Amino acid sequence: MASRHCDMAKKNRTADDRKQEWLKDLNEEFRYDVVLNESDRGAVLVASAFVEEALEHLFRQIFTVKSCNASTEKFPKYLNSLLKSGIDAPLGSFSSRITTAFVLGMIDVDGLKALEALRNLRNSYAHRKADGTRPKLTKDAIKDIYTPVIGPGIWDIRYVGLLPNDVDFDSTVATVGVPRVTFALAVWMLLRSIIDETNWWRDNATAATPIRSVPKFAG
Repeated sequence: MASRHCDMAKKNRTADDRKQEWLKDLNEEFRYDVVLNESDRGAVLVASAFVEEALEHLFRQIFTVKSCNASTEKFPKYLNSLLKSGIDAPLGSFSSRITTAFVLGMIDVDGLKALEALRNLRNSYAHRKADGTRPKLTKDAIKDIYTPVIGPGIWDIRYVGLLPNDVDFDSTVATVGVPRVTFALAVWMLLRSIIDETNWWRDNATAATPIRSVPKFAG
């Protein structure tokens, strides 16, 4: 019996509806932990975890919409076994999620470049170097993350909702530095894009919908 997910009509939402969902779904922890409270290492590890989890939700939504087995009682169990965190799950690692997303067409070459750069940066911060030091969060260290996402000279990082309203931009930059805020903005925009696409699949797609790459966040 065909799943209701294979032919169920989806309610259209406006761009503003989806934007509000992005802002709701992006936990306040991102603003405070990634931008304000964590060390550079902590910010990189937390930001990577947010993106990795966002990719998991996107996979879950697409697989559920596309599969005509989604209404069966076994489907959640096998979907969880596919996506649970850990090396024993086929899509349990950041690397496998990025690779599969690209092969399926869920992300384009720019998305692949940004996500691979984020994963590599995360790995570099996960372990100390032989001399006991940590990498520095410099402009060069994050250029392959922010360039495909932000582009040169397009975004003013003061006005995109990255910081809470009661937090001063200039004092934040003075405290954590421009590279940290630029890194956080790029990840913030990646997250918004992935969450927007997840919501779009939930509200608009059917089993016949072709898999498409995540549209870049447009504000």
